[in-house]
Amino acid sequence: ALKVKDESLEKEPMWPFRNYLSIELEPGFNLKLLEDHSGEKIHVFIENERFASRSVQVLQSMLYKVNVDFMNSRLLWETFVEEPDTENMVSYEEARRRSLKPWCASVEKDGRNQNLSSTDILSFLESL
Repeated sequence: ALKVKDESLEKEPMWPFRNYLSIELEPGFNLKLLEDHSGEKIHVFIENERFASRSVQVLQSMLYKVNVDFMNSRLLWETFVEEPDTENMVSYEEARRRSLKPWCASVEKDGRNQNLSSTDILSFLESL
């Protein structure tokens, strides 16, 4: 459990659900994670569409790091994203093939266009 440093305020945080977590990576860039025990799934919600492609890369990097450091490369996962027009879920690989926005967007970095789907773990660590 998380604790507040000031002993007079020491208490466990109150979460709306036991299987819910919100992570703010930077102002305006929030990821909401909701664990689905029945299907061994984690649903991730983003608040701002402009962070969609970056959020996929951050999550993929986090899962990779957990897999290598703690799971001895035994963790298997599939990533699905929502099609904005139909609200159907498609694999991230399919979204990349189709350059499905907002999940596979490009951004300007140092005056050149960079495809975020090719970002690796080092780029993720640099962005923190």
